[in-house]
Amino acid sequence: MMDLKIFVLTPDDIRLARRIKRDITERGRTVSDVIRQYCQFVKPAYDDFIRPTMKHSDIIIPFTTENNNAVDMLVQTLRIKMQIKLRQQYELQSNLRPRTFSEHFMETERQLSIRKVDEPVNIND
Repeated sequence: MMDLKIFVLTPDDIRLARRIKRDITERGRTVSDVIRQYCQFVKPAYDDFIRPTMKHSDIIIPFTTENNNAVDMLVQTLRIKMQIKLRQQYELQSNLRPRTFSEHFMETERQLSIRKVDEPVNIND
């Protein structure tokens, strides 16, 4: 079971450039062989099987060399999920009524709304 599904949306030209570099250096292929294989097999398979999984993602991160907003959002999401998991484990060990994920999320969201924007989240709260 996956707790968080992340899709990194990388442009076609970057994927192709990475493949050309890898296949030439590691596999001894020519540029024309790599491009032919990419156009004939890799790109159609990506379009048919990989790209459709994007709709099932919790977070879609557009690829850029500097994407601080996406990284910040991802870190915050992971902190919240960790906090909820720790609370659920504590409740189970303490024989308390386990709260639902929604109850935990609403409590975490309420706590976050009280904090200042720049104040870090303590997962041990």
